[in-house]
Amino acid sequence: MSHEPPFPPPNFEHLSVAEQVNYVEDLWGLILGRPDVNEVPQWHLDLIDERLKKYRAGDEGWKTWEEFEPELDELLK
Repeated sequence: MSHEPPFPPPNFEHLSVAEQVNYVEDLWGLILGRPDVNEVPQWHLDLIDERLKKYRAGDEGWKTWEEFEPELDELLK
């Protein structure tokens, strides 16, 4: 049976912002510590394999960070 905890947790609003952030980070760590949550989706693995094959084959279109960073800066302006 599912039990829904109160939201926000009791006395959460009495914590400082830093304490609230620490609480949320600890909660996130608890969630990510579960093995069933950390599974990488197969489509992620497939995409990585595809991109690695293209990279190893020497396909054009790859840039170093130093080449790409100025372009990104322009796009974000």
